[in-house]
Amino acid sequence: MLDKGNANRRNIDSDFSRLGFDVGAAVVAANPNKGVRWIGDLEILNQARNGIAHADESKLLKLRSDGHPVNLTTVRRLRRSLDGLAAAMDEIVSDSLALLLQSKRPW
Repeated sequence: MLDKGNANRRNIDSDFSRLGFDVGAAVVAANPNKGVRWIGDLEILNQARNGIAHADESKLLKLRSDGHPVNLTTVRRLRRSLDGLAAAMDEIVSDSLALLLQSKRPW
């Protein structure tokens, strides 16, 4: 799905489910407070991306009114959040592969 659409939770979950991972639920379970925020920030990033890519000022105005203006401060916050999400996903996949392969973590 990531080859066809945005990297949103539905598409990420769809791709990882092919490998037997429920990565979105696992991220939230392993990081209850941050995981919810990380996934929410992923949605904000996708909305911003779509607003910019499609020159949809109404989407950008909606983000701004929701407290997420597309500016350097917001982008830096989203980047930190998505770095956390990526690291958590990496840990979950590594642990899951170790369990599946009955070996040590591959990375």
